[in-house]
Amino acid sequence: MGLFSSGAVDLFYCSASFRSKHCRFPEDFAELTEYVRQSNGYLVLGQYERVNLKLLPADGLEIQYVRVGQTNEMKLTLCGPEENK
Repeated sequence: MGLFSSGAVDLFYCSASFRSKHCRFPEDFAELTEYVRQSNGYLVLGQYERVNLKLLPADGLEIQYVRVGQTNEMKLTLCGPEENK
């Protein structure tokens, strides 16, 4: 439920889609944005003041973001497939 209230579903879904296609998470927001652009409208990202992606050990990803019009930074961590077992 936290993803819906914080507005990060698009970041989560697009990052997971990138990982599914490339077998890795995007290295930065520019790479994720380009991937979304190349989807021809299939994927969509909302507007953000700031997004930082940080690759973590064991194929994880930390996403720090601030939505437009908000001042508090939110953080979301995705685990690689080995950590989900």
